[in-house]
Amino acid sequence: MANLEKLKQIIQGKHAELTHAQDGHVWYKILYSDVHKGSVTPREYVVGVPFEDIKGGRFNRDEKASVLMHWIRKQLDEEES
Repeated sequence: MANLEKLKQIIQGKHAELTHAQDGHVWYKILYSDVHKGSVTPREYVVGVPFEDIKGGRFNRDEKASVLMHWIRKQLDEEES
């Protein structure tokens, strides 16, 4: 359940900026605010999207964070386990 809250904080109304491509992934950085018990901490979340997942698609320099939700959710699950 904690992942759902973090996912919301990362994607709601946010944009992701393509930072680089390396080792078969394109990497996006998302700036968000971590709200916990009344305090707000600026954070950045970096997520990798495998080239093979985008077959024939485009990697945009600026993307809505919600477009990357699949990979963000997958990465959050991996970080938790």
